[in-house]
Amino acid sequence: MDNQDPEEFYVKQDRIGKGSFGEVYKGYDKRTQKTVAIKIIDLESAEDEIEDIQQEIQILSQLDSPHVTKYHGSYLKGSHLWIVMEYCSGGSCSDLMKPGVFREEYIAIIVRELLRGLEYLHTEGKLHRDIKAANILLSANGEVKLADFGVSGQLSGTLSAKKNTFVGTPYWMSPEVIKQSGYDHKADIWSLGITAIELAKGEPPYAELHPMKVLFLIPKNPPPTLEGPFSKSFREFVACCLQRDPKDRPSARELLKHKFIRMAKKTSYLTELIERHERWKAEGGERIEEEERNHVEELNGGSDPEDLWDFGTVRHAATVGRTAPNPVQVSGPPLTWENNGTTRSDGSSNSGGSSYSGNGRRGPSDSSIASTVTAKGELPPIPSQGQGPPTPSKRTGSYDRQGTIRLANNSTASNNNSGLAREPSDEDEDESTYGHSSHRADIDDELPDTTMLDSVVLPAIASLFPRVSTQEARVALSALQRAFTDAERIIPGVTLELINEIVDSVERVDDS
Repeated sequence: MDNQDPEEFYVKQDRIGKGSFGEVYKGYDKRTQKTVAIKIIDLESAEDEIEDIQQEIQILSQLDSPHVTKYHGSYLKGSHLWIVMEYCSGGSCSDLMKPGVFREEYIAIIVRELLRGLEYLHTEGKLHRDIKAANILLSANGEVKLADFGVSGQLSGTLSAKKNTFVGTPYWMSPEVIKQSGYDHKADIWSLGITAIELAKGEPPYAELHPMKVLFLIPKNPPPTLEGPFSKSFREFVACCLQRDPKDRPSARELLKHKFIRMAKKTSYLTELIERHERWKAEGGERIEEEERNHVEELNGGSDPEDLWDFGTVRHAATVGRTAPNPVQVSGPPLTWENNGTTRSDGSSNSGGSSYSGNGRRGPSDSSIASTVTAKGELPPIPSQGQGPPTPSKRTGSYDRQGTIRLANNSTASNNNSGLAREPSDEDEDESTYGHSSHRADIDDELPDTTMLDSVVLPAIASLFPRVSTQEARVALSALQRAFTDAERIIPGVTLELINEIVDSVERVDDS
């Protein structure tokens, strides 16, 4: 971390997008005139993500590969953190798909380059954990770069190590990540397979469904398959990536030997996708898209429908004890809802290096931030203040498919696999036919029954404690926690079924 003024070296220009934690701008280096991407994070408004920002900087600073976006440095200017990265003028694959999906020959090139990037990361003991089209960038000459390491992780020791954190974007998540049963670099391979389907079809499997329901269906249903007018080698490649058992998935190095990958052309062919996107913009495609978006917002009273159903970014889960008969004790910071539906941890401890910001929230003073930044790029712990719960809203259009989850499950509860059986409905059968059999997987492969209780319900109730003022209200919340815990103990799987019914009910109301 450099404490020099970043504006001595870089000029910030147009805003070009949004990355994990902050806004991204195009700029250039005054010393070399080279174009760069500058992510600017307001630490006062991003105070709950300090640890995640530290993690991203730490991982970026350790990466050195032509297949990942190059890190140029971090600078602290007042309460704003500048992260300077390589600029990829070709844009993201999700942007490049706006004129239409990619042909198979282009997908083969992109996937090959992604595999080379993943081979590098996995050899270094790192996981990306958020592979999707939006996080794949192209340079002007067609080079493919993995970007946005906001939820990347480091495996301790060797690649045989396992992680148990619940991170990623629901539609691209592997079954083992959702089940929090321990995972390794093979989770990235699953996400790569889903991304290959996304590039070919324009969206991932289950894209039409609410993200919460997707968390139920991915572990429960057979893996998706690629259906349509695609080559046998492409379909087989996707099937290799989407093996339910991670042990059956090949490594990135092994997949580079697959026939589908070996037949891929040079990266320079990808410039045709960039040229196609430029023609689409010149023909008014961007303007038409903006008009359609504005029309949908008008139908929703001025709100983007994706914002209304933003699944959000969950970064820390409260540790909830479930064995004591006394009121459930929260030993970690409770989750709190922000106005945009994003869940964050509420660390209520005070810090001597804090001051109140103008909006009444306790935030860091500029001097206290600067004084606690070390040479390694560490950022100071900043206490946060929770906000009110989200209000359910009507939706029109698709769900937000890009919302990334960062949820560490530290629950001390043991998983109970004796699930509550649910009669499949006609609606369920329709939801399970995205390119695969509608038969359900064995009950043992379903989402563990206690996951929703430990990761969603109990932390959500715990988040309400700081917002109630009377002892009577706190007792009522404790009783509610105990009631859910007792119900789950007596009727294993009831919490998952309750949430599933709630999601179904909300969808029926919205569709009426």
